[in-house]
Amino acid sequence: MPRILVVDDDKLHGEYLATLLTRAGEEVELATSARQALSRLALGGVDVVITDLLMPEVDGIELLREIRHRYPSIRVIGVTGCQPSLRRLAKTLMSHFGLRTLLPKPIDTNALHLALKEPAHAGSEGVL
Repeated sequence: MPRILVVDDDKLHGEYLATLLTRAGEEVELATSARQALSRLALGGVDVVITDLLMPEVDGIELLREIRHRYPSIRVIGVTGCQPSLRRLAKTLMSHFGLRTLLPKPIDTNALHLALKEPAHAGSEGVL
């Protein structure tokens, strides 16, 4: 079972995702900033990061870039509350750093579980 790190500056949304995943039997930790996430990742033991795209100070794109540079084996799933018209641009930007899945908020539970079950080497998905 993968250990999941949820990163979201919106504490309520982060707690919601963590609770949802915990109830599904996943091992989950929560970080409320990209800096906090990078500190946690330095300790090891995280397999998947679910990160918000729009965060203050260090955004999800920069976090993804750092994860790819420092921890290339960690899978990343992006989530965003940005407008549908901007999602494709966000997906394109993040795909340059290895992001395959970008889920819109509010999170579709089934889409999230499918993204978590996806093999690490699977092909690219579109914006859901």
